[in-house]
Amino acid sequence: MARLKTIFRRARAFAMSPALLLYIGSMARAGFAFLLGVIIARQFGPAEFGLFHAYTVLMALTLCVVGEAMDHGLIRHYTYRLHHASARAGDVLGSALALRVGVACIVAIITPGILAALTSFMPETEVRQLVLPGLFAGALAGLVTFVAAVYIAQERFFARAALLPALAALRLCIMGGGAIVGGMAIGNLIWLDAAVIAIFAVFSLLLIRQTLAVARVSMAMITLLGRFSGWSIATTLPYVAYMGLGSPLLLHFHGPAAAGVFGVAISVAVLIEHATAAFISVLQREVSAIRKEEELRGFLRTATRRALLLVLLVSPFALFGGWLIPLAFGPKFADAVALFPLIMVGALLHMASMPRALIFLALDRPGRLSVGAGVGFAAWVLAAVFLVPSLGAFGAVYALLIARATQAVALTAMVSIAPFHEVGRTEVTGDLV
Repeated sequence: MARLKTIFRRARAFAMSPALLLYIGSMARAGFAFLLGVIIARQFGPAEFGLFHAYTVLMALTLCVVGEAMDHGLIRHYTYRLHHASARAGDVLGSALALRVGVACIVAIITPGILAALTSFMPETEVRQLVLPGLFAGALAGLVTFVAAVYIAQERFFARAALLPALAALRLCIMGGGAIVGGMAIGNLIWLDAAVIAIFAVFSLLLIRQTLAVARVSMAMITLLGRFSGWSIATTLPYVAYMGLGSPLLLHFHGPAAAGVFGVAISVAVLIEHATAAFISVLQREVSAIRKEEELRGFLRTATRRALLLVLLVSPFALFGGWLIPLAFGPKFADAVALFPLIMVGALLHMASMPRALIFLALDRPGRLSVGAGVGFAAWVLAAVFLVPSLGAFGAVYALLIARATQAVALTAMVSIAPFHEVGRTEVTGDLV
């Protein structure tokens, strides 16, 4: 009886754990995005889906710079001040929001230059269909992830788990519904999607209006967050780039249909990427509170065991998940089945290596993560230049696999020589070497 009570207590604790809530939220978000992709693919076909996927890549790149890459610094510093210096917590909120808006303004200023550069790379009509709404939607989605990061720091995990899936569900209803009803070109649907994201961004900020009431802007805090976010962007942007830029390259060298086939395979694999992201979000909050060497070493052991368990759990999907593609997206995308296992090998390498590398956040050395991402991106560039023009979608997948393997090896090597004794040597203001 005592054993049964213990098992029940552990099961209940797991069911109410932040990890499970965030995992469910991330998988719901991924599921809604997956369904939207299925609808677009079935209603339009490979060529139009290739344009849609290129739009989502550009949106993700912008979101990385304006939003998600900045979330790490916000979570780290806001969490610390809520627990150790609550009177200064408002400085983090106001400064983080001001920094985000400032970066979005910079993106808006350089947009004409981006458009001019891309016009020489792809037709002007495609540039206007993809780039402008992609930049616009990505910048505004950054406000949604700002609210999500605040929820994580406040330990409001249910709200965080519900927020991003709610946006994904709204996009599915509006854009997916528009595709099913018909009568709208893919370019118009893309602009409609960007408008939905803008409306939801305003709604998200209203949800935390009471929290924002105490927000204050501090130039010192903007500088601190900017330094941390700079490293975070340098870590996240190369990863987002090598994950997504295969689609625009295929669009240029082989046309939208090849980009569509590659995009479908990536879309299915993203279901696993969201699981990894949820796992990392939970670990990130845990590692933010560590101040002792033995705690950090214990975190590394725990993160390693959890990561390997997660890899074992999702490995069957890597072997058989590709067969979902023709069933879900239709027979026109059957060529993507052969691409999927190779993409998943890279996803599993990332899942196994990235959680361990979070120790560098506790050491105030996010630059080490940037080095890993930079090495991976450099490997992708070298591989993509030679493989994509000649091998098409398979070339894009091989380049992606080479990049992820290179990054995993680099991160594992740096973790093995990490200076654990330096943890806690500064307050969370630190030395971002």
